[in-house]
Amino acid sequence: MKNSKIIVPFLSLKLHDKHKKHEYLNQLSKILDSGMYISKGKQGSIYIFEEKLKKYFKKKYCILTSSGSSSLYLSLRALNLKKGDEVITTPYTWLITSSAIVSAGLKPVFVDIGEDYNICPLEIEKKITKKTKAILPVHMAGQMCDMIAIKNIAKKHKLFIVEDCAHAFTSSAENKKSGFFSEIASYSLNPMKAFGAFGETGCVTTNSYKKSQILRSLLHAGMTQSKQKYVNEAEYISLNHKPDELQAGLLNISINYLAEKMKKLEKILKIYNSELENLCELQKNFFKKNVHGKYLYMPRFRKRNELQSFLNTKNIESKTYYSPLLINSKPFKVFLDTRNNLANATLISSETLALPFFYNMSENQLDHVIANIKKFYKNN
Repeated sequence: MKNSKIIVPFLSLKLHDKHKKHEYLNQLSKILDSGMYISKGKQGSIYIFEEKLKKYFKKKYCILTSSGSSSLYLSLRALNLKKGDEVITTPYTWLITSSAIVSAGLKPVFVDIGEDYNICPLEIEKKITKKTKAILPVHMAGQMCDMIAIKNIAKKHKLFIVEDCAHAFTSSAENKKSGFFSEIASYSLNPMKAFGAFGETGCVTTNSYKKSQILRSLLHAGMTQSKQKYVNEAEYISLNHKPDELQAGLLNISINYLAEKMKKLEKILKIYNSELENLCELQKNFFKKNVHGKYLYMPRFRKRNELQSFLNTKNIESKTYYSPLLINSKPFKVFLDTRNNLANATLISSETLALPFFYNMSENQLDHVIANIKKFYKNN
């Protein structure tokens, strides 16, 4: 096969395995036969999947939601903070992180990031005020933040931590899974994620019974969770963020293949690192014992824009994530403190390029990407 005919999409979600496809179709058939699509209680797929996630994350409570966006929003709502309270977070992320903060009636405060693309603990302390009530770190691309340092800061200043683990379902640092260090952790199971559903789904984990009850109530229009007598009996003002049995049923199958999928992604990641390390700057890791969540493979490249254009001519799709920075987006400019020094975030956002990275990527596709990156820099 000639390289000129190889097409490399950024992501492929096509299911080619006939055995797996048969499993999924059987599960769908069972749910369709049951006629129960929202919740079947302890007999349903939602309950079963939540129990699996509790064991996986070693958390007392897990609440499945309709999306990662809902997970983050509900996590912030469950803190019962006051309108205008401040939440320190990163500018180097997708807009949902800060949209959830603002939608919960809170104010995002942006601080700079480090070479790991994650929020810098030293910068966090500089921005703490009397109004600061929480820290919201994002494990960028699947690389864990320095949660030990962040937890120490939170304890010192009596702040909540809400982990945005949208990229970090399988991430861990120092043998601690994502979500371990926080009051509440939010996850996205969007199909693009390393562990994804077949539509929008998310989840929240916590060890707090009280917060789990608030989350359950907020999940379903703020309705009262115990001794409910009337349909409109509510404790909070909220919307519908419930998941469905269809997605949960399929996820109960997908989680059985997660380890296999991560092994394939790990192999691809190691080949990329080995072949490209002298042509780019890799995302840094500051932990001795680290498991990257493998959501994105996103190094920093010299002449990033020119490289992306060149790859496009070779039928290689790539993405420039979080560029320009979130704070340059119209709705969020009002929250930008002009005294803020976001030099690292600005620089990194102008240099990172997310390369094709999916578990069923063929050797020919991987070789094609690497060969053309080398070709570009040989001529530049």
